[in-house]
Amino acid sequence: MPHPWNRPYQILIVSRERELLRRMSRFLALFRYDVHEMTSVDAALERLQVAPPDFLIVDAAIHEQPHRLLHTPHRCAGRSPVYSFLLVSEPTEQQLDEALQAGADDVLTRPLICGELLARLRTAARMLEFDRRYERQFLRDPQTGWLSENEFLQRVAQQIESQDGPVSVALLDIDELECINRKYGQTVGDPFLAAVIERLESWEERPLAWARIDGGRFAALLDSGTVEATQWCENASRVVGERPYLLDPLELTCTISVGVATRESEPLDAPSLWHCANEALQQAKQSGRDCVVSFGAFADESREWEEWATSGRLFETTLARDIMTPLPLLLRTDQSALEAWAMLANCQLPHLVVVDSHGQFVGLLPRHLVGEATPPASWVEHLIGDATTFPLEAPFAEVMEYLSQDDTDLPVVVLQSGRPTGIIYREGLAALGEEIHSGSFATETVSGTQTLRVPDPAVIDW
Repeated sequence: MPHPWNRPYQILIVSRERELLRRMSRFLALFRYDVHEMTSVDAALERLQVAPPDFLIVDAAIHEQPHRLLHTPHRCAGRSPVYSFLLVSEPTEQQLDEALQAGADDVLTRPLICGELLARLRTAARMLEFDRRYERQFLRDPQTGWLSENEFLQRVAQQIESQDGPVSVALLDIDELECINRKYGQTVGDPFLAAVIERLESWEERPLAWARIDGGRFAALLDSGTVEATQWCENASRVVGERPYLLDPLELTCTISVGVATRESEPLDAPSLWHCANEALQQAKQSGRDCVVSFGAFADESREWEEWATSGRLFETTLARDIMTPLPLLLRTDQSALEAWAMLANCQLPHLVVVDSHGQFVGLLPRHLVGEATPPASWVEHLIGDATTFPLEAPFAEVMEYLSQDDTDLPVVVLQSGRPTGIIYREGLAALGEEIHSGSFATETVSGTQTLRVPDPAVIDW
Protein backbone atom coordinates (compact mmCIF):
# COMPACT_ATOMS: atom_id res chain seq x y z
CA MET A 1 0.00 0.00 0.00
CA PRO A 2 1.58 3.34 -0.99
CA HIS A 3 2.41 5.90 1.66
CA PRO A 4 -0.57 8.31 1.96
CA TRP A 5 1.69 11.35 1.98
CA ASN A 6 3.87 10.41 -0.98
CA ARG A 7 4.43 14.02 -2.03
CA PRO A 8 7.12 16.71 -1.70
CA TYR A 9 7.44 18.21 1.77
CA GLN A 10 5.97 21.71 1.94
CA ILE A 11 7.96 24.55 3.52
CA LEU A 12 6.61 28.00 4.40
CA ILE A 13 9.29 30.68 4.90
CA VAL A 14 8.31 33.98 6.54
CA SER A 15 10.76 36.88 6.38
CA ARG A 16 10.91 40.57 5.50
CA GLU A 17 14.16 40.03 3.57
CA ARG A 18 13.10 39.27 0.04
CA GLU A 19 16.62 38.36 -1.02
CA LEU A 20 16.75 35.76 1.74
CA LEU A 21 13.41 34.35 0.55
CA ARG A 22 14.68 34.08 -3.01
CA ARG A 23 17.93 32.39 -2.02
CA MET A 24 16.29 29.86 0.27
CA SER A 25 13.58 29.13 -2.27
CA ARG A 26 16.08 28.49 -5.07
CA PHE A 27 18.22 26.27 -2.88
CA LEU A 28 15.40 24.19 -1.41
CA ALA A 29 13.69 23.79 -4.79
CA LEU A 30 16.84 22.05 -6.02
CA PHE A 31 16.08 19.29 -3.54
CA ARG A 32 12.42 18.98 -4.56
CA TYR A 33 10.90 20.80 -1.59
CA ASP A 34 7.62 22.61 -2.27
CA VAL A 35 8.53 26.10 -1.04
CA HIS A 36 6.18 28.99 -0.31
CA GLU A 37 7.42 32.44 0.69
CA MET A 38 5.66 35.25 2.58
CA THR A 39 6.62 38.62 4.05
CA SER A 40 3.42 39.21 6.06
CA VAL A 41 2.78 37.50 9.39
CA ASP A 42 -0.98 37.93 9.03
CA ALA A 43 -0.96 36.33 5.57
CA ALA A 44 1.21 33.51 6.89
CA LEU A 45 -1.18 32.93 9.78
CA GLU A 46 -4.09 32.68 7.35
CA ARG A 47 -2.22 30.18 5.20
CA LEU A 48 -1.28 28.12 8.23
CA GLN A 49 -4.96 27.82 9.08
CA VAL A 50 -6.09 26.96 5.56
CA ALA A 51 -3.21 24.85 4.22
CA PRO A 52 -0.60 24.12 6.88
CA PRO A 53 2.81 23.08 5.52
CA ASP A 54 5.11 20.42 6.92
CA PHE A 55 7.84 22.85 7.92
CA LEU A 56 7.69 26.51 8.96
CA ILE A 57 10.78 28.73 8.95
CA VAL A 58 10.25 32.09 10.67
CA ASP A 59 12.81 34.90 10.55
CA ALA A 60 13.19 36.37 14.03
CA ALA A 61 13.98 39.75 12.44
CA ILE A 62 10.44 40.39 11.17
CA HIS A 63 8.84 43.46 12.70
CA GLU A 64 5.78 41.68 14.04
CA GLN A 65 6.33 39.23 16.84
CA PRO A 66 7.55 36.04 15.17
CA HIS A 67 6.25 34.05 18.13
CA ARG A 68 2.69 34.64 16.90
CA LEU A 69 3.42 32.10 14.17
CA LEU A 70 4.89 29.59 16.62
CA HIS A 71 2.13 29.54 19.22
CA THR A 72 -0.48 27.73 17.10
CA PRO A 73 -0.07 23.98 16.49
CA HIS A 74 -1.65 24.31 13.02
CA ARG A 75 -2.94 20.76 12.96
CA CYS A 76 -4.74 19.77 9.78
CA ALA A 77 -7.08 16.78 9.83
CA GLY A 78 -5.03 13.64 9.37
CA ARG A 79 -1.67 15.41 9.39
CA SER A 80 1.01 15.97 11.98
CA PRO A 81 1.58 19.42 13.50
CA VAL A 82 3.83 21.82 11.62
CA TYR A 83 7.51 21.47 12.52
CA SER A 84 8.76 25.02 13.05
CA PHE A 85 12.20 26.63 12.92
CA LEU A 86 13.11 30.09 14.22
CA LEU A 87 15.85 31.77 12.17
CA VAL A 88 18.06 33.99 14.36
CA SER A 89 21.42 35.75 14.17
CA GLU A 90 23.95 34.95 16.91
CA PRO A 91 21.33 33.72 19.39
CA THR A 92 21.88 34.09 23.09
CA GLU A 93 20.90 31.43 25.58
CA GLN A 94 17.90 33.52 26.58
CA GLN A 95 16.74 33.84 22.94
CA LEU A 96 17.01 30.09 22.48
CA ASP A 97 14.99 29.47 25.62
CA GLU A 98 12.31 32.00 24.57
CA ALA A 99 12.09 30.46 21.09
CA LEU A 100 11.54 26.98 22.47
CA GLN A 101 8.99 28.21 24.99
CA ALA A 102 7.15 30.04 22.18
CA GLY A 103 6.70 26.78 20.31
CA ALA A 104 9.71 26.51 17.99
CA ASP A 105 10.89 22.95 17.48
CA ASP A 106 14.38 24.00 16.41
CA VAL A 107 16.55 27.06 15.82
CA LEU A 108 18.52 27.93 12.70
CA THR A 109 21.33 30.47 12.88
CA ARG A 110 22.37 33.02 10.31
CA PRO A 111 24.21 32.96 8.04
CA LEU A 112 22.59 29.73 6.92
CA ILE A 113 24.82 26.78 6.10
CA CYS A 114 23.34 24.80 3.24
CA GLY A 115 24.39 21.38 4.46
CA GLU A 116 23.17 22.08 7.97
CA LEU A 117 19.77 23.23 6.67
CA LEU A 118 19.30 20.03 4.69
CA ALA A 119 20.38 17.91 7.64
CA ARG A 120 17.98 19.69 10.01
CA LEU A 121 15.10 19.26 7.56
CA ARG A 122 15.82 15.54 7.23
CA THR A 123 15.85 15.20 11.01
CA ALA A 124 12.56 17.09 11.21
CA ALA A 125 11.04 14.87 8.51
CA ARG A 126 12.01 11.77 10.48
CA MET A 127 10.34 13.22 13.57
CA LEU A 128 7.14 13.98 11.67
CA GLU A 129 7.11 10.43 10.32
CA PHE A 130 7.68 9.05 13.81
CA ASP A 131 4.70 11.05 15.09
CA ARG A 132 2.57 9.74 12.24
CA ARG A 133 3.55 6.14 12.91
CA TYR A 134 3.04 6.53 16.64
CA GLU A 135 -0.47 7.84 16.16
CA ARG A 136 -1.32 5.07 13.71
CA GLN A 137 0.23 2.19 15.56
CA PHE A 138 -0.42 2.86 19.20
CA LEU A 139 -3.19 5.38 19.65
CA ARG A 140 -6.87 5.56 18.94
CA ASP A 141 -8.00 8.49 16.89
CA PRO A 142 -8.42 11.40 19.36
CA GLN A 143 -11.32 12.96 17.46
CA THR A 144 -13.48 9.85 17.12
CA GLY A 145 -12.17 7.30 19.58
CA TRP A 146 -12.14 4.83 16.68
CA LEU A 147 -9.34 2.34 16.14
CA SER A 148 -6.03 3.28 14.57
CA GLU A 149 -4.95 1.58 11.37
CA ASN A 150 -2.66 -0.82 13.22
CA GLU A 151 -5.29 -1.73 15.81
CA PHE A 152 -7.85 -2.19 13.07
CA LEU A 153 -5.61 -4.63 11.19
CA GLN A 154 -5.10 -6.59 14.41
CA ARG A 155 -8.86 -6.70 14.87
CA VAL A 156 -9.30 -7.96 11.30
CA ALA A 157 -6.72 -10.68 11.92
CA GLN A 158 -8.54 -11.73 15.10
CA GLN A 159 -11.85 -11.87 13.24
CA ILE A 160 -10.34 -14.05 10.52
CA GLU A 161 -8.91 -16.46 13.08
CA SER A 162 -12.03 -16.65 15.23
CA GLN A 163 -14.60 -17.56 12.60
CA ASP A 164 -14.94 -19.61 9.44
CA GLY A 165 -17.45 -17.29 7.81
CA PRO A 166 -16.79 -14.33 5.52
CA VAL A 167 -14.93 -11.23 6.68
CA SER A 168 -15.10 -7.93 4.79
CA VAL A 169 -13.12 -4.70 5.00
CA ALA A 170 -14.57 -1.47 3.62
CA LEU A 171 -12.57 1.71 3.08
CA LEU A 172 -14.60 4.93 2.90
CA ASP A 173 -13.13 8.21 1.68
CA ILE A 174 -14.89 11.58 1.77
CA ASP A 175 -14.84 13.07 -1.72
CA GLU A 176 -13.30 16.53 -2.13
CA LEU A 177 -12.57 17.10 1.58
CA GLU A 178 -9.31 18.76 0.64
CA CYS A 179 -11.18 21.19 -1.62
CA ILE A 180 -13.45 22.19 1.27
CA ASN A 181 -10.42 22.80 3.49
CA ARG A 182 -8.79 24.88 0.79
CA LYS A 183 -11.91 26.90 0.00
CA TYR A 184 -13.21 27.56 3.51
CA GLY A 185 -10.28 26.72 5.78
CA GLN A 186 -10.15 24.40 8.75
CA THR A 187 -12.67 26.51 10.65
CA VAL A 188 -15.25 24.97 8.31
CA GLY A 189 -13.45 21.80 7.27
CA ASP A 190 -13.02 20.41 10.79
CA PRO A 191 -16.70 20.87 11.86
CA PHE A 192 -17.78 19.42 8.50
CA LEU A 193 -15.63 16.35 9.04
CA ALA A 194 -16.91 16.00 12.60
CA ALA A 195 -20.50 16.15 11.34
CA VAL A 196 -19.88 13.38 8.81
CA ILE A 197 -18.27 11.22 11.51
CA GLU A 198 -21.16 11.86 13.88
CA ARG A 199 -23.67 10.79 11.23
CA LEU A 200 -21.79 7.55 10.60
CA GLU A 201 -21.35 6.88 14.30
CA SER A 202 -25.04 7.32 15.06
CA TRP A 203 -26.10 5.13 12.13
CA GLU A 204 -27.93 2.04 13.30
CA GLU A 205 -26.12 -0.36 10.96
CA ARG A 206 -22.94 -0.37 13.00
CA PRO A 207 -19.98 -2.46 11.78
CA LEU A 208 -17.95 -4.73 14.03
CA ALA A 209 -15.35 -1.96 14.25
CA TRP A 210 -14.66 1.52 12.92
CA ALA A 211 -11.21 2.96 12.26
CA ARG A 212 -10.09 6.38 11.17
CA ILE A 213 -7.10 6.16 8.87
CA ASP A 214 -6.29 9.79 8.05
CA GLY A 215 -8.21 12.93 7.22
CA GLY A 216 -11.54 11.87 5.78
CA ARG A 217 -10.70 8.21 5.23
CA PHE A 218 -12.25 5.50 7.39
CA ALA A 219 -12.35 1.72 7.57
CA ALA A 220 -15.13 -0.64 8.65
CA LEU A 221 -14.94 -4.32 9.60
CA LEU A 222 -17.92 -6.47 8.61
CA ASP A 223 -18.82 -10.12 9.14
CA SER A 224 -20.66 -10.47 5.84
CA GLY A 225 -20.10 -11.74 2.32
CA THR A 226 -19.54 -9.72 -0.82
CA VAL A 227 -23.20 -9.03 -1.64
CA GLU A 228 -24.15 -8.04 1.92
CA ALA A 229 -20.98 -5.99 2.45
CA THR A 230 -21.49 -4.14 -0.82
CA GLN A 231 -25.07 -3.34 0.18
CA TRP A 232 -23.87 -2.09 3.56
CA CYS A 233 -21.45 0.24 1.75
CA GLU A 234 -24.25 1.50 -0.50
CA ASN A 235 -26.34 2.22 2.59
CA ALA A 236 -23.42 4.03 4.25
CA SER A 237 -22.98 6.19 1.15
CA ARG A 238 -26.68 7.05 1.22
CA VAL A 239 -26.60 7.92 4.93
CA VAL A 240 -23.66 10.26 4.46
CA GLY A 241 -25.17 12.10 1.52
CA GLU A 242 -28.93 12.01 2.17
CA ARG A 243 -29.07 15.40 3.91
CA PRO A 244 -26.91 18.53 3.62
CA TYR A 245 -24.67 19.58 6.49
CA LEU A 246 -25.74 22.88 8.00
CA LEU A 247 -22.69 24.84 9.12
CA ASP A 248 -24.04 28.34 9.58
CA PRO A 249 -24.10 30.14 7.23
CA LEU A 250 -23.01 27.34 4.87
CA GLU A 251 -24.93 24.33 3.63
CA LEU A 252 -22.54 21.66 2.40
CA THR A 253 -23.20 18.34 0.69
CA CYS A 254 -21.06 15.25 0.92
CA THR A 255 -20.39 12.12 -1.10
CA ILE A 256 -18.02 9.25 -0.41
CA SER A 257 -16.07 6.75 -2.46
CA VAL A 258 -16.00 3.23 -1.05
CA GLY A 259 -13.92 0.15 -1.78
CA VAL A 260 -14.77 -3.21 -0.20
CA ALA A 261 -13.02 -6.59 -0.20
CA THR A 262 -14.26 -9.88 1.24
CA ARG A 263 -12.48 -12.99 2.49
CA GLU A 264 -14.74 -15.93 1.82
CA SER A 265 -13.09 -19.06 0.43
CA GLU A 266 -9.81 -17.31 -0.45
CA PRO A 267 -7.06 -17.62 2.19
CA LEU A 268 -6.48 -13.88 2.58
CA ASP A 269 -4.76 -12.51 5.67
CA ALA A 270 -5.54 -9.10 7.17
CA PRO A 271 -2.92 -7.07 5.23
CA SER A 272 -3.94 -8.71 1.94
CA LEU A 273 -7.61 -8.01 2.61
CA TRP A 274 -6.72 -4.38 3.38
CA HIS A 275 -4.71 -4.11 0.17
CA CYS A 276 -7.62 -5.46 -1.89
CA ALA A 277 -10.04 -3.00 -0.28
CA ASN A 278 -7.64 -0.15 -1.02
CA GLU A 279 -7.36 -1.23 -4.65
CA ALA A 280 -11.15 -1.25 -4.89
CA LEU A 281 -11.24 2.24 -3.35
CA GLN A 282 -8.81 3.53 -5.99
CA GLN A 283 -11.05 2.06 -8.70
CA ALA A 284 -14.03 3.85 -7.15
CA LYS A 285 -12.14 7.14 -7.44
CA GLN A 286 -11.06 6.36 -10.99
CA SER A 287 -14.72 5.73 -11.80
CA GLY A 288 -15.60 9.33 -10.94
CA ARG A 289 -16.02 9.01 -7.14
CA ASP A 290 -19.37 8.86 -5.31
CA CYS A 291 -19.70 5.12 -5.85
CA VAL A 292 -19.04 1.71 -4.29
CA VAL A 293 -16.66 -0.80 -5.88
CA SER A 294 -16.07 -4.34 -4.64
CA PHE A 295 -12.69 -5.92 -5.24
CA GLY A 296 -12.58 -7.84 -8.48
CA ALA A 297 -15.63 -6.14 -9.95
CA PHE A 298 -13.60 -4.93 -12.94
CA ALA A 299 -11.33 -7.96 -13.29
CA ASP A 300 -12.38 -8.63 -16.90
CA GLU A 301 -11.89 -4.98 -17.79
CA SER A 302 -8.43 -4.97 -16.20
CA ARG A 303 -7.40 -8.12 -18.06
CA GLU A 304 -8.60 -6.65 -21.33
CA TRP A 305 -6.61 -3.48 -20.68
CA GLU A 306 -3.46 -5.46 -19.89
CA GLU A 307 -3.87 -7.48 -23.06
CA TRP A 308 -4.26 -4.32 -25.11
CA ALA A 309 -1.23 -2.68 -23.50
CA THR A 310 1.08 -5.71 -23.79
CA SER A 311 0.08 -6.61 -27.35
CA GLY A 312 0.56 -3.09 -28.70
CA ARG A 313 -3.12 -2.65 -29.55
CA LEU A 314 -3.61 0.64 -27.72
CA PHE A 315 -3.17 2.59 -30.96
CA GLU A 316 -4.68 0.12 -33.39
CA THR A 317 -7.57 2.48 -34.20
CA THR A 318 -5.33 5.57 -34.44
CA LEU A 319 -4.89 6.98 -37.93
CA ALA A 320 -2.57 9.56 -39.48
CA ARG A 321 -5.26 12.23 -39.28
CA ASP A 322 -5.45 11.75 -35.49
CA ILE A 323 -1.79 12.56 -34.81
CA MET A 324 -0.95 15.05 -37.56
CA THR A 325 -0.39 18.75 -36.99
CA PRO A 326 -2.83 20.71 -39.18
CA LEU A 327 -1.01 22.92 -41.66
CA PRO A 328 -1.20 26.61 -40.70
CA LEU A 329 0.39 27.82 -43.95
CA LEU A 330 0.87 26.63 -47.50
CA LEU A 331 3.36 28.08 -49.96
CA ARG A 332 2.21 28.24 -53.57
CA THR A 333 4.62 27.70 -56.40
CA ASP A 334 3.74 31.10 -57.82
CA GLN A 335 4.80 32.96 -54.67
CA SER A 336 8.07 34.85 -54.61
CA ALA A 337 11.24 34.04 -52.70
CA LEU A 338 10.61 37.10 -50.53
CA GLU A 339 7.21 35.75 -49.51
CA ALA A 340 8.66 32.30 -48.80
CA TRP A 341 11.48 33.81 -46.73
CA ALA A 342 9.02 35.93 -44.70
CA MET A 343 6.66 33.00 -44.08
CA LEU A 344 9.50 30.83 -42.78
CA ALA A 345 10.80 33.64 -40.60
CA ASN A 346 7.43 34.29 -39.00
CA CYS A 347 5.95 30.84 -38.56
CA GLN A 348 9.17 29.23 -37.20
CA LEU A 349 8.31 25.92 -38.89
CA PRO A 350 11.15 23.55 -39.89
CA HIS A 351 9.54 23.20 -43.33
CA LEU A 352 6.93 24.86 -45.48
CA VAL A 353 4.58 22.65 -47.48
CA VAL A 354 4.47 23.70 -51.13
CA VAL A 355 1.43 23.26 -53.39
CA ASP A 356 0.72 24.04 -57.01
CA SER A 357 -2.01 26.30 -58.33
CA HIS A 358 -4.56 23.49 -57.88
CA GLY A 359 -3.62 22.87 -54.24
CA GLN A 360 -1.83 19.61 -55.03
CA PHE A 361 1.25 18.70 -53.00
CA VAL A 362 4.58 19.54 -54.67
CA GLY A 363 7.23 19.26 -51.96
CA LEU A 364 8.85 20.78 -48.86
CA LEU A 365 10.86 23.96 -48.47
CA PRO A 366 13.38 23.64 -45.59
CA ARG A 367 13.91 26.30 -42.99
CA HIS A 368 17.65 26.81 -43.65
CA LEU A 369 16.55 29.25 -46.36
CA VAL A 370 16.02 31.83 -43.57
CA GLY A 371 19.65 31.49 -42.52
CA GLU A 372 20.68 33.63 -45.46
CA ALA A 373 21.15 37.33 -44.78
CA THR A 374 18.86 38.33 -47.59
CA PRO A 375 16.12 36.46 -49.39
CA PRO A 376 17.45 34.41 -52.32
CA ALA A 377 16.42 35.24 -55.83
CA SER A 378 14.61 31.93 -56.13
CA TRP A 379 13.59 29.15 -53.77
CA VAL A 380 12.86 26.47 -56.38
CA GLU A 381 16.33 24.92 -56.17
CA HIS A 382 15.80 24.37 -52.42
CA LEU A 383 12.58 22.42 -52.92
CA ILE A 384 12.53 18.83 -51.65
CA GLY A 385 10.26 16.98 -54.03
CA ASP A 386 10.66 13.42 -52.80
CA ALA A 387 9.03 13.90 -49.37
CA THR A 388 7.04 10.90 -48.14
CA THR A 389 3.27 11.22 -47.95
CA PHE A 390 0.54 9.19 -46.29
CA PRO A 391 -3.23 9.35 -46.73
CA LEU A 392 -5.49 10.56 -43.93
CA GLU A 393 -6.59 6.99 -43.16
CA ALA A 394 -3.09 5.54 -42.90
CA PRO A 395 -2.70 3.41 -39.74
CA PHE A 396 -0.58 4.80 -36.94
CA ALA A 397 1.68 1.73 -37.04
CA GLU A 398 2.68 2.41 -40.67
CA VAL A 399 3.55 6.03 -39.97
CA MET A 400 5.46 5.03 -36.85
CA GLU A 401 7.41 2.35 -38.72
CA TYR A 402 8.47 4.81 -41.41
CA LEU A 403 9.52 7.59 -39.01
CA SER A 404 11.46 5.08 -36.90
CA GLN A 405 13.90 4.51 -39.75
CA ASP A 406 17.34 5.97 -39.16
CA ASP A 407 17.81 7.17 -42.72
CA THR A 408 15.01 9.74 -42.73
CA ASP A 409 15.01 13.22 -41.21
CA LEU A 410 12.08 14.56 -43.17
CA PRO A 411 8.54 14.81 -41.85
CA VAL A 412 5.57 12.96 -43.27
CA VAL A 413 2.96 14.96 -45.16
CA VAL A 414 -0.65 13.80 -44.80
CA LEU A 415 -2.75 14.10 -47.96
CA GLN A 416 -6.42 14.01 -48.83
CA SER A 417 -7.03 13.58 -52.55
CA GLY A 418 -3.54 14.87 -53.20
CA ARG A 419 -4.03 17.99 -51.09
CA PRO A 420 -1.84 18.39 -47.96
CA THR A 421 -3.85 18.67 -44.76
CA GLY A 422 -1.26 17.95 -42.05
CA ILE A 423 2.33 17.14 -41.23
CA ILE A 424 3.94 14.67 -38.80
CA TYR A 425 7.46 15.09 -37.43
CA ARG A 426 9.46 12.28 -35.86
CA GLU A 427 10.13 14.43 -32.78
CA GLY A 428 6.45 15.25 -32.41
CA LEU A 429 5.44 11.61 -32.68
CA ALA A 430 8.01 10.60 -30.06
CA ALA A 431 6.85 13.41 -27.78
CA LEU A 432 3.37 11.88 -27.57
CA GLY A 433 4.79 9.34 -25.14
CA GLU A 434 6.49 11.92 -22.93
CA GLU A 435 5.08 13.33 -19.73
CA ILE A 436 3.88 16.91 -20.05
CA HIS A 437 3.30 19.47 -17.32
CA SER A 438 2.42 23.15 -17.06
CA GLY A 439 6.00 24.20 -17.87
CA SER A 440 6.57 21.89 -20.83
CA PHE A 441 5.99 24.64 -23.40
CA ALA A 442 6.82 27.66 -21.26
CA THR A 443 10.17 28.48 -22.86
CA GLU A 444 11.51 28.57 -26.39
CA THR A 445 14.54 26.57 -25.23
CA VAL A 446 12.32 23.50 -25.03
CA SER A 447 12.26 21.41 -28.19
CA GLY A 448 9.14 21.89 -30.25
CA THR A 449 7.99 25.19 -28.76
CA GLN A 450 9.47 27.48 -31.39
CA THR A 451 6.23 27.35 -33.35
CA LEU A 452 4.43 28.92 -30.39
CA ARG A 453 6.06 32.27 -31.12
CA VAL A 454 3.46 34.86 -32.02
CA PRO A 455 4.42 36.34 -35.40
CA ASP A 456 4.77 40.09 -35.81
CA PRO A 457 2.03 41.24 -38.20
CA ALA A 458 4.14 44.26 -39.08
CA VAL A 459 6.68 42.07 -40.86
CA ILE A 460 4.39 41.09 -43.66
CA ASP A 461 0.77 41.61 -44.53
CA TRP A 462 -0.68 38.15 -45.13
